[in-house]
Amino acid sequence: MKSLVLSGGCAVDSVLEYYWDDYRKWLDRYVSKETRHKCILMISFCGVFFAGFLAWRDEHEARIEAERKGAIIPFNREEIRKVVMQLWRSERIAKLKDGDTIILEYEPVPESVKVNINNIPYDLENPGLRLEGKKIIISNPQQPRTISFLDLIKAVISEGDAIKVEYIKRLQ
Repeated sequence: MKSLVLSGGCAVDSVLEYYWDDYRKWLDRYVSKETRHKCILMISFCGVFFAGFLAWRDEHEARIEAERKGAIIPFNREEIRKVVMQLWRSERIAKLKDGDTIILEYEPVPESVKVNINNIPYDLENPGLRLEGKKIIISNPQQPRTISFLDLIKAVISEGDAIKVEYIKRLQ
């Protein structure tokens, strides 16, 4: 369609010249060469803008459809904030299950998990933490002359302070 719009004026002129023997003589008699040249330029100019509009419209409709299907996240900051707020979780843990397990509300993305104890963040690379689905299991690797991670968490909870776990929930 776009190429037809761009070449329409030239195509019509060529077709008429091919099928009508006296077309050029008739055209020279009624429409001057300068007027024809201006008309072809205007038709071509309008064709270029119309073709550009058609290309923009096709891209615009494809983007709207992709956004509707969820293939594209809109660049609107408010929309991005809403999506992030739905995925970002922060849970206060006041007690451990079975003495060594934190149960989360959602399954997290492992790289995003941070366990905050007294405002000090620990990630899953800490040897005392292990993630299994929605559970964070706290092991008790004892290092020489240090308190174990499990004992630290139990001490913080027994003093009435809560542990905060922050993570991004995994999309199903």
